[in-house]
Amino acid sequence: MKMDIYGGRKSIWRIICLFLLFAGWMGLNEGNAQQLTYITFNGDNVSVNGSGVRRDGNFVDLTIGGTQVYVVRGTTTNKTIRCCADNISIRLQGARITGVEAAIKTITIPQTLNLIIDDQNYGDSYLKGAQNWAAVQVDGTSTINVSAFPGTSAAAYFEGGSGGAGIGGGGLYDKNPGNINIISGRVYAISTNAAAAIGGGSDKKVGGLAKKITISGGYVEAKAYNGGAAIGSGHGQMHGNITISGGTVYTQTTAPAGTEPGAGIGGGRYCEQSSSDTYYITISGGRVTGSYIGQGRGSTITGNLIIKGGSVEVTDLNKVTAMNGAGTLVYRVQTDALNAGSNSVQCSYTGSDGTFYTSASNGYFYFWMPQGTSNKVNIGDITGLTVPQVLDNYNNRAPLIFSNGATKYYNLDALSNTGVSNLKLESSIPLYKNITMSNNKTLDLNGKTLARSGTNKLTLSGITLTLPTTNSGELLA
Repeated sequence: MKMDIYGGRKSIWRIICLFLLFAGWMGLNEGNAQQLTYITFNGDNVSVNGSGVRRDGNFVDLTIGGTQVYVVRGTTTNKTIRCCADNISIRLQGARITGVEAAIKTITIPQTLNLIIDDQNYGDSYLKGAQNWAAVQVDGTSTINVSAFPGTSAAAYFEGGSGGAGIGGGGLYDKNPGNINIISGRVYAISTNAAAAIGGGSDKKVGGLAKKITISGGYVEAKAYNGGAAIGSGHGQMHGNITISGGTVYTQTTAPAGTEPGAGIGGGRYCEQSSSDTYYITISGGRVTGSYIGQGRGSTITGNLIIKGGSVEVTDLNKVTAMNGAGTLVYRVQTDALNAGSNSVQCSYTGSDGTFYTSASNGYFYFWMPQGTSNKVNIGDITGLTVPQVLDNYNNRAPLIFSNGATKYYNLDALSNTGVSNLKLESSIPLYKNITMSNNKTLDLNGKTLARSGTNKLTLSGITLTLPTTNSGELLA
Protein backbone atom coordinates (compact mmCIF):
# COMPACT_ATOMS: atom_id res chain seq x y z
CA MET A 1 0.00 0.00 0.00
CA LYS A 2 1.43 3.39 -1.04
CA MET A 3 0.85 6.50 1.01
CA ASP A 4 0.80 9.89 -0.72
CA ILE A 5 2.86 11.73 1.86
CA TYR A 6 2.97 14.90 -0.28
CA GLY A 7 -0.84 14.90 -0.68
CA GLY A 8 -1.25 14.31 3.05
CA ARG A 9 1.01 17.26 3.82
CA LYS A 10 -1.09 19.46 1.51
CA SER A 11 -4.23 18.46 3.39
CA ILE A 12 -2.61 19.22 6.73
CA TRP A 13 -1.50 22.62 5.46
CA ARG A 14 -5.03 23.36 4.24
CA ILE A 15 -6.37 22.61 7.72
CA ILE A 16 -3.70 24.79 9.35
CA CYS A 17 -4.42 27.68 6.98
CA LEU A 18 -8.16 27.45 7.57
CA PHE A 19 -7.54 27.46 11.32
CA LEU A 20 -5.30 30.50 11.08
CA LEU A 21 -7.84 32.35 8.93
CA PHE A 22 -10.60 31.55 11.43
CA ALA A 23 -8.43 32.58 14.36
CA GLY A 24 -7.50 35.80 12.59
CA TRP A 25 -11.16 36.57 11.85
CA MET A 26 -12.06 35.98 15.51
CA GLY A 27 -9.16 38.16 16.59
CA LEU A 28 -10.17 40.98 14.27
CA ASN A 29 -13.73 40.89 15.51
CA GLU A 30 -12.59 40.76 19.10
CA GLY A 31 -10.31 43.71 18.36
CA ASN A 32 -13.18 45.66 16.82
CA ALA A 33 -15.34 44.93 19.87
CA GLN A 34 -12.58 46.22 22.14
CA GLN A 35 -12.53 49.46 20.15
CA LEU A 36 -16.14 50.26 21.03
CA THR A 37 -16.51 52.88 23.76
CA TYR A 38 -19.94 53.25 25.37
CA ILE A 39 -21.07 56.67 26.58
CA THR A 40 -24.34 56.74 28.50
CA PHE A 41 -26.01 59.95 29.64
CA ASN A 42 -28.37 60.07 32.59
CA GLY A 43 -29.20 63.70 33.29
CA ASP A 44 -26.05 65.34 34.69
CA ASN A 45 -24.25 62.03 34.94
CA VAL A 46 -22.10 60.47 32.23
CA SER A 47 -20.84 56.91 32.41
CA VAL A 48 -18.06 55.71 30.13
CA ASN A 49 -17.08 52.15 29.35
CA GLY A 50 -14.00 52.22 27.16
CA SER A 51 -11.21 54.58 26.17
CA GLY A 52 -10.76 57.87 24.35
CA VAL A 53 -13.12 60.04 26.43
CA ARG A 54 -12.20 63.13 28.42
CA ARG A 55 -14.78 64.90 30.62
CA ASP A 56 -14.56 68.64 31.09
CA GLY A 57 -17.54 70.03 32.98
CA ASN A 58 -20.50 69.99 30.58
CA PHE A 59 -18.31 68.85 27.72
CA VAL A 60 -17.56 65.27 26.74
CA ASP A 61 -14.49 65.16 24.51
CA LEU A 62 -13.81 62.30 22.10
CA THR A 63 -10.07 62.01 21.61
CA ILE A 64 -9.41 58.92 19.47
CA GLY A 65 -10.34 58.61 15.79
CA GLY A 66 -9.69 55.90 13.24
CA THR A 67 -11.09 52.50 14.20
CA GLN A 68 -12.45 53.74 17.51
CA VAL A 69 -16.29 53.85 17.59
CA TYR A 70 -18.25 55.74 20.26
CA VAL A 71 -21.69 54.32 21.07
CA VAL A 72 -23.86 57.08 22.57
CA ARG A 73 -27.02 56.38 24.58
CA GLY A 74 -29.22 57.99 27.21
CA THR A 75 -30.67 61.43 27.92
CA THR A 76 -29.18 64.75 28.97
CA THR A 77 -30.18 68.40 28.69
CA ASN A 78 -26.85 70.07 29.44
CA LYS A 79 -23.98 68.30 27.69
CA THR A 80 -22.06 68.80 24.46
CA ILE A 81 -19.99 66.15 22.72
CA ARG A 82 -16.83 67.64 21.20
CA CYS A 83 -14.95 65.75 18.50
CA CYS A 84 -11.29 66.36 19.25
CA ALA A 85 -9.60 64.10 16.69
CA ASP A 86 -9.87 63.36 13.01
CA ASN A 87 -12.10 60.55 11.71
CA ILE A 88 -14.36 60.28 14.76
CA SER A 89 -17.19 57.71 14.48
CA ILE A 90 -20.32 58.00 16.65
CA ARG A 91 -23.16 55.49 16.75
CA LEU A 92 -26.38 56.98 18.08
CA GLN A 93 -28.45 54.43 19.97
CA GLY A 94 -31.52 56.17 21.36
CA ALA A 95 -29.47 59.23 22.35
CA ARG A 96 -31.45 62.29 23.50
CA ILE A 97 -29.08 65.21 23.88
CA THR A 98 -29.78 68.91 24.31
CA GLY A 99 -26.44 70.64 24.20
CA VAL A 100 -25.07 73.50 26.23
CA GLU A 101 -23.77 74.47 22.80
CA ALA A 102 -24.33 72.02 19.95
CA ALA A 103 -25.31 68.50 20.93
CA ILE A 104 -22.30 67.33 18.88
CA LYS A 105 -19.68 69.56 17.28
CA THR A 106 -16.36 69.35 15.50
CA ILE A 107 -13.44 71.30 16.94
CA THR A 108 -10.36 69.72 15.41
CA ILE A 109 -9.73 71.42 12.07
CA PRO A 110 -10.04 69.82 9.60
CA GLN A 111 -11.70 66.53 10.45
CA THR A 112 -14.22 63.94 9.33
CA LEU A 113 -17.15 63.01 11.57
CA ASN A 114 -18.98 59.76 10.84
CA LEU A 115 -22.43 59.85 12.44
CA ILE A 116 -24.20 56.49 12.38
CA ILE A 117 -27.89 56.09 13.17
CA ASP A 118 -28.50 52.89 15.13
CA ASP A 119 -30.99 51.58 17.63
CA GLN A 120 -30.22 48.11 19.05
CA ASN A 121 -33.69 48.38 20.66
CA TYR A 122 -32.90 51.82 22.12
CA GLY A 123 -35.13 53.64 19.60
CA ASP A 124 -34.79 56.93 17.76
CA SER A 125 -32.26 59.63 18.61
CA TYR A 126 -33.01 63.32 19.23
CA LEU A 127 -30.31 65.99 19.16
CA LYS A 128 -30.92 69.69 19.84
CA GLY A 129 -28.64 72.68 19.85
CA ALA A 130 -28.68 75.64 22.25
CA GLN A 131 -29.42 79.15 20.97
CA ASN A 132 -27.11 80.04 18.07
CA TRP A 133 -25.87 76.46 17.80
CA ALA A 134 -26.68 73.67 15.38
CA ALA A 135 -27.79 70.31 16.72
CA VAL A 136 -24.72 68.84 14.99
CA GLN A 137 -22.30 71.66 14.15
CA VAL A 138 -19.72 71.12 11.44
CA ASP A 139 -17.04 73.80 11.08
CA GLY A 140 -16.20 75.11 7.64
CA THR A 141 -13.17 72.90 7.06
CA SER A 142 -14.65 69.60 8.22
CA THR A 143 -16.92 66.90 6.77
CA ILE A 144 -19.83 64.96 8.25
CA ASN A 145 -21.03 61.63 6.87
CA VAL A 146 -24.47 60.55 8.07
CA SER A 147 -25.47 56.92 7.55
CA ALA A 148 -27.54 54.12 9.07
CA PHE A 149 -26.14 51.05 10.79
CA PRO A 150 -27.10 47.99 8.66
CA GLY A 151 -30.56 46.71 9.51
CA THR A 152 -31.57 49.58 11.77
CA SER A 153 -35.12 50.95 11.68
CA ALA A 154 -34.35 53.96 13.90
CA ALA A 155 -34.47 57.60 12.87
CA ALA A 156 -32.45 60.58 14.01
CA TYR A 157 -33.99 64.02 14.65
CA PHE A 158 -31.83 67.15 14.54
CA GLU A 159 -33.18 70.50 15.76
CA GLY A 160 -31.05 73.60 15.68
CA GLY A 161 -31.31 76.23 18.38
CA SER A 162 -32.53 79.66 17.29
CA GLY A 163 -30.19 80.65 14.45
CA GLY A 164 -28.62 77.20 14.17
CA ALA A 165 -29.09 74.48 11.57
CA GLY A 166 -30.25 70.98 12.35
CA ILE A 167 -27.06 69.72 10.71
CA GLY A 168 -24.47 72.28 9.61
CA GLY A 169 -23.70 75.82 10.68
CA GLY A 170 -24.49 77.75 13.83
CA GLY A 171 -25.89 81.20 14.40
CA LEU A 172 -22.90 83.54 14.84
CA TYR A 173 -20.61 80.53 15.39
CA ASP A 174 -19.29 78.64 12.34
CA LYS A 175 -22.25 79.75 10.23
CA ASN A 176 -20.56 78.44 7.05
CA PRO A 177 -20.50 74.66 7.47
CA GLY A 178 -18.15 72.17 5.91
CA ASN A 179 -19.19 69.28 3.68
CA ILE A 180 -22.43 67.50 4.58
CA ASN A 181 -22.97 63.98 3.18
CA ILE A 182 -26.13 61.98 3.86
CA ILE A 183 -25.62 58.43 2.69
CA SER A 184 -28.47 56.44 4.25
CA GLY A 185 -30.87 56.36 7.17
CA ARG A 186 -33.96 58.25 8.26
CA VAL A 187 -32.95 61.86 8.85
CA TYR A 188 -35.31 64.57 10.14
CA ALA A 189 -33.85 68.07 10.43
CA ILE A 190 -35.45 71.33 11.52
CA SER A 191 -34.34 74.93 11.96
CA THR A 192 -36.43 77.42 13.87
CA ASN A 193 -35.04 80.83 12.96
CA ALA A 194 -33.41 81.88 9.67
CA ALA A 195 -30.93 79.00 9.40
CA ALA A 196 -31.14 76.08 7.01
CA ALA A 197 -32.42 72.79 8.40
CA ILE A 198 -29.47 71.11 6.68
CA GLY A 199 -26.73 73.56 5.71
CA GLY A 200 -25.87 77.14 6.64
CA GLY A 201 -26.51 78.87 9.94
CA SER A 202 -27.78 82.39 10.52
CA ASP A 203 -26.61 85.67 11.92
CA LYS A 204 -27.94 89.23 12.13
CA LYS A 205 -27.14 90.14 8.50
CA VAL A 206 -26.23 87.29 6.15
CA GLY A 207 -26.59 83.60 6.85
CA GLY A 208 -24.10 80.82 6.27
CA LEU A 209 -23.17 79.47 2.85
CA ALA A 210 -23.29 75.67 2.64
CA LYS A 211 -20.78 75.05 -0.14
CA LYS A 212 -21.28 71.30 -0.49
CA ILE A 213 -24.26 69.14 0.48
CA THR A 214 -24.63 65.64 -0.96
CA ILE A 215 -27.58 63.27 -0.49
CA SER A 216 -27.11 59.82 -2.01
CA GLY A 217 -29.64 57.71 -0.10
CA GLY A 218 -32.01 57.34 2.82
CA TYR A 219 -35.10 59.32 3.70
CA VAL A 220 -34.43 63.01 4.39
CA GLU A 221 -37.07 65.38 5.71
CA ALA A 222 -35.93 68.97 6.20
CA LYS A 223 -38.05 71.85 7.51
CA ALA A 224 -36.88 75.45 7.87
CA TYR A 225 -38.63 78.46 9.37
CA ASN A 226 -38.16 82.19 8.86
CA GLY A 227 -35.91 82.55 5.84
CA GLY A 228 -33.40 79.72 5.74
CA ALA A 229 -33.48 77.01 3.08
CA ALA A 230 -34.61 73.56 4.13
CA ILE A 231 -31.52 72.16 2.41
CA GLY A 232 -28.93 74.78 1.50
CA SER A 233 -27.96 78.15 2.94
CA GLY A 234 -29.15 80.49 5.67
CA HIS A 235 -31.21 83.65 5.12
CA GLY A 236 -29.69 86.26 2.81
CA GLN A 237 -27.28 83.72 1.33
CA MET A 238 -27.19 82.13 -2.13
CA HIS A 239 -27.16 78.39 -2.68
CA GLY A 240 -23.95 76.39 -2.81
CA ASN A 241 -23.33 73.03 -4.47
CA ILE A 242 -26.20 70.69 -3.60
CA THR A 243 -26.22 67.22 -5.16
CA ILE A 244 -29.02 64.68 -4.84
CA SER A 245 -28.33 61.31 -6.46
CA GLY A 246 -30.56 58.97 -4.48
CA GLY A 247 -32.97 58.50 -1.61
CA THR A 248 -36.21 60.34 -0.88
CA VAL A 249 -36.08 64.05 -0.05
CA TYR A 250 -38.98 66.08 1.32
CA THR A 251 -38.61 69.78 2.15
CA GLN A 252 -40.83 72.40 3.73
CA THR A 253 -40.16 76.08 4.35
CA THR A 254 -42.40 78.61 6.09
CA ALA A 255 -42.11 82.21 7.33
CA PRO A 256 -44.02 84.71 9.45
CA ALA A 257 -46.73 86.78 7.75
CA GLY A 258 -45.28 89.58 5.65
CA THR A 259 -41.94 87.82 5.10
CA GLU A 260 -40.67 85.23 2.66
CA PRO A 261 -39.49 81.64 3.22
CA GLY A 262 -36.21 80.24 1.99
CA ALA A 263 -36.03 77.63 -0.74
CA GLY A 264 -36.79 73.99 -0.14
CA ILE A 265 -33.51 73.22 -1.89
CA GLY A 266 -31.21 76.17 -2.52
CA GLY A 267 -30.67 79.60 -0.99
CA GLY A 268 -32.10 81.69 1.83
CA ARG A 269 -34.51 84.55 1.25
CA TYR A 270 -33.46 88.09 0.27
CA CYS A 271 -30.05 87.22 -1.15
CA GLU A 272 -28.45 90.18 -2.91
CA GLN A 273 -24.77 89.30 -2.82
CA SER A 274 -23.03 87.50 -5.65
CA SER A 275 -19.89 85.41 -5.74
CA SER A 276 -17.01 84.80 -8.11
CA ASP A 277 -17.63 81.06 -7.57
CA THR A 278 -20.31 79.19 -9.53
CA TYR A 279 -22.52 76.76 -7.64
CA TYR A 280 -25.02 74.17 -8.89
CA ILE A 281 -28.06 72.38 -7.58
CA THR A 282 -27.80 68.98 -9.29
CA ILE A 283 -30.42 66.22 -9.15
CA SER A 284 -29.53 62.93 -10.83
CA GLY A 285 -31.53 60.34 -8.90
CA GLY A 286 -33.89 59.69 -6.02
CA ARG A 287 -37.26 61.37 -5.41
CA VAL A 288 -37.66 65.05 -4.54
CA THR A 289 -40.88 66.66 -3.27
CA GLY A 290 -41.82 69.69 -1.19
CA SER A 291 -41.03 73.40 -1.33
CA TYR A 292 -39.61 75.40 -4.21
CA ILE A 293 -36.10 75.03 -5.65
CA GLY A 294 -33.57 77.77 -6.39
CA GLN A 295 -32.55 81.01 -4.74
CA GLY A 296 -34.68 82.25 -1.86
CA ARG A 297 -37.70 84.48 -2.39
CA GLY A 298 -36.83 88.15 -2.69
CA SER A 299 -33.33 87.38 -4.01
CA THR A 300 -31.86 89.44 -6.82
CA ILE A 301 -29.26 86.94 -8.05
CA THR A 302 -29.82 83.84 -10.15
CA GLY A 303 -28.67 80.29 -9.49
CA ASN A 304 -28.09 77.10 -11.46
CA LEU A 305 -30.28 73.98 -11.56
CA ILE A 306 -29.39 70.76 -13.37
CA ILE A 307 -31.95 67.94 -13.45
CA LYS A 308 -30.48 64.91 -15.20
CA GLY A 309 -32.30 62.10 -13.42
CA GLY A 310 -34.54 61.28 -10.51
CA SER A 311 -38.19 62.11 -9.96
CA VAL A 312 -38.64 65.80 -9.17
CA GLU A 313 -42.24 66.67 -8.41
CA VAL A 314 -41.56 70.31 -7.57
CA THR A 315 -42.51 72.82 -10.29
CA ASP A 316 -41.98 76.05 -8.36
CA LEU A 317 -38.54 77.28 -9.41
CA ASN A 318 -37.18 80.63 -8.23
CA LYS A 319 -34.29 82.42 -9.93
CA VAL A 320 -33.15 79.20 -11.64
CA THR A 321 -33.85 77.53 -14.99
CA ALA A 322 -33.91 73.74 -15.22
CA MET A 323 -31.40 72.23 -17.64
CA ASN A 324 -30.03 68.74 -18.17
CA GLY A 325 -26.37 67.80 -18.10
CA ALA A 326 -25.95 68.87 -21.72
CA GLY A 327 -27.22 72.37 -21.00
CA THR A 328 -30.60 71.84 -22.71
CA LEU A 329 -33.74 73.27 -21.16
CA VAL A 330 -35.95 70.58 -19.63
CA TYR A 331 -39.59 70.47 -18.54
CA ARG A 332 -41.53 68.27 -16.15
CA VAL A 333 -43.27 65.18 -17.56
CA GLN A 334 -45.72 63.43 -15.25
CA THR A 335 -45.10 59.76 -16.00
CA ASP A 336 -47.34 56.86 -14.99
CA ALA A 337 -45.39 54.44 -12.80
CA LEU A 338 -47.06 51.44 -14.52
CA ASN A 339 -46.15 48.38 -12.43
CA ALA A 340 -43.54 50.05 -10.21
CA GLY A 341 -45.79 50.51 -7.17
CA SER A 342 -43.99 52.21 -4.31
CA ASN A 343 -40.73 50.36 -4.91
CA SER A 344 -37.49 52.00 -5.93
CA VAL A 345 -36.90 51.06 -9.57
CA GLN A 346 -34.23 51.70 -12.16
CA CYS A 347 -35.31 54.25 -14.75
CA SER A 348 -33.91 56.41 -17.52
CA TYR A 349 -35.22 58.81 -20.11
CA THR A 350 -34.06 60.99 -22.97
CA GLY A 351 -31.69 63.53 -21.49
CA SER A 352 -31.02 61.70 -18.23
CA ASP A 353 -27.45 60.94 -17.25
CA GLY A 354 -27.74 57.18 -17.70
CA THR A 355 -29.89 55.09 -15.38
CA PHE A 356 -30.91 56.01 -11.86
CA TYR A 357 -33.12 54.70 -9.06
CA THR A 358 -36.26 56.45 -7.90
CA SER A 359 -39.71 55.75 -6.47
CA ALA A 360 -43.15 56.99 -7.44
CA SER A 361 -45.29 59.67 -5.78
CA ASN A 362 -48.96 58.62 -5.74
CA GLY A 363 -48.48 56.41 -8.78
CA TYR A 364 -46.35 58.81 -10.84
CA PHE A 365 -42.78 59.70 -11.60
CA TYR A 366 -41.88 63.28 -12.48
CA PHE A 367 -39.14 63.27 -15.08
CA TRP A 368 -37.65 66.36 -16.75
CA MET A 369 -37.10 66.14 -20.51
CA PRO A 370 -36.23 68.46 -23.38
CA GLN A 371 -38.87 69.81 -25.73
CA GLY A 372 -39.70 67.75 -28.80
CA THR A 373 -41.23 64.54 -30.09
CA SER A 374 -38.27 62.16 -29.90
CA ASN A 375 -38.21 61.44 -26.16
CA LYS A 376 -38.33 57.91 -24.75
CA VAL A 377 -38.64 56.59 -21.22
CA ASN A 378 -37.61 53.32 -19.54
CA ILE A 379 -39.28 52.14 -16.33
CA GLY A 380 -37.77 49.03 -14.78
CA ASP A 381 -37.74 46.29 -17.43
CA ILE A 382 -40.31 48.12 -19.60
CA THR A 383 -38.19 49.99 -22.12
CA GLY A 384 -38.48 52.22 -25.16
CA LEU A 385 -41.84 53.75 -24.23
CA THR A 386 -43.04 56.64 -26.36
CA VAL A 387 -43.33 60.12 -24.86
CA PRO A 388 -45.82 62.52 -26.48
CA GLN A 389 -44.50 65.88 -27.59
CA VAL A 390 -42.94 67.70 -24.66
CA LEU A 391 -43.95 71.35 -24.48
CA ASP A 392 -42.37 74.19 -22.52
CA ASN A 393 -44.61 73.76 -19.47
CA TYR A 394 -44.94 71.50 -16.45
CA ASN A 395 -48.15 69.72 -17.58
CA ASN A 396 -46.67 67.11 -19.92
CA ARG A 397 -47.72 63.46 -19.58
CA ALA A 398 -46.16 60.10 -20.44
CA PRO A 399 -45.77 57.35 -21.48
CA LEU A 400 -48.04 57.22 -24.52
CA ILE A 401 -49.47 53.68 -24.58
CA PHE A 402 -52.68 54.07 -26.62
CA SER A 403 -54.40 56.78 -28.59
CA ASN A 404 -57.90 57.33 -29.95
CA GLY A 405 -57.64 60.24 -32.31
CA ALA A 406 -56.42 63.19 -30.23
CA THR A 407 -57.12 61.39 -26.96
CA LYS A 408 -54.09 59.85 -25.30
CA TYR A 409 -53.86 57.05 -22.73
CA TYR A 410 -50.87 56.55 -20.46
CA ASN A 411 -51.28 52.98 -19.16
CA LEU A 412 -52.96 49.66 -19.99
CA ASP A 413 -56.22 50.54 -18.28
CA ALA A 414 -57.60 51.91 -21.56
CA LEU A 415 -58.09 48.28 -22.62
CA SER A 416 -60.59 47.68 -19.80
CA ASN A 417 -62.28 51.09 -20.21
CA THR A 418 -65.81 50.28 -21.42
CA GLY A 419 -66.22 53.82 -22.72
CA VAL A 420 -63.52 53.29 -25.34
CA SER A 421 -64.13 51.20 -28.47
CA ASN A 422 -61.18 52.14 -30.72
CA LEU A 423 -57.53 52.16 -29.70
CA LYS A 424 -54.17 52.46 -31.41
CA LEU A 425 -51.13 50.93 -29.68
CA GLU A 426 -48.41 53.62 -29.51
CA SER A 427 -45.68 51.78 -27.55
CA SER A 428 -44.59 48.16 -27.50
CA ILE A 429 -45.34 47.05 -23.97
CA PRO A 430 -45.70 43.86 -21.93
CA LEU A 431 -48.88 43.04 -20.04
CA TYR A 432 -47.55 44.20 -16.68
CA LYS A 433 -50.94 43.46 -15.09
CA ASN A 434 -54.00 41.32 -15.74
CA ILE A 435 -56.50 43.03 -18.06
CA THR A 436 -60.12 42.03 -18.69
CA MET A 437 -61.92 43.51 -21.68
CA SER A 438 -65.72 43.58 -21.39
CA ASN A 439 -66.77 45.61 -24.43
CA ASN A 440 -66.17 45.18 -28.14
CA LYS A 441 -62.99 46.91 -29.28
CA THR A 442 -60.96 47.57 -32.37
CA LEU A 443 -57.25 47.52 -31.55
CA ASP A 444 -54.79 48.82 -34.13
CA LEU A 445 -51.45 47.26 -33.18
CA ASN A 446 -49.72 49.93 -35.26
CA GLY A 447 -46.64 47.79 -35.87
CA LYS A 448 -46.09 47.44 -32.11
CA THR A 449 -46.17 44.47 -29.74
CA LEU A 450 -48.51 43.82 -26.82
CA ALA A 451 -46.96 40.80 -25.13
CA ARG A 452 -47.88 38.51 -22.28
CA SER A 453 -45.62 38.90 -19.26
CA GLY A 454 -45.24 36.22 -16.63
CA THR A 455 -48.65 35.05 -15.46
CA ASN A 456 -50.41 38.25 -16.54
CA LYS A 457 -52.90 37.83 -19.36
CA LEU A 458 -55.50 39.60 -21.47
CA THR A 459 -58.98 38.16 -20.92
CA LEU A 460 -61.86 38.74 -23.36
CA SER A 461 -65.11 38.57 -21.42
CA GLY A 462 -67.75 37.69 -24.03
CA ILE A 463 -66.65 40.37 -26.46
CA THR A 464 -65.15 40.70 -29.93
CA LEU A 465 -61.66 42.11 -30.39
CA THR A 466 -60.95 43.28 -33.92
CA LEU A 467 -57.34 43.60 -35.10
CA PRO A 468 -57.01 45.60 -38.34
CA THR A 469 -54.29 44.31 -40.67
CA THR A 470 -53.36 47.72 -42.07
CA ASN A 471 -50.61 48.29 -39.50
CA SER A 472 -50.00 44.77 -38.31
CA GLY A 473 -48.12 44.13 -35.09
CA GLU A 474 -48.00 41.33 -32.55
CA LEU A 475 -50.53 40.44 -29.88
CA LEU A 476 -48.95 37.83 -27.62
CA ALA A 477 -51.55 37.56 -24.90
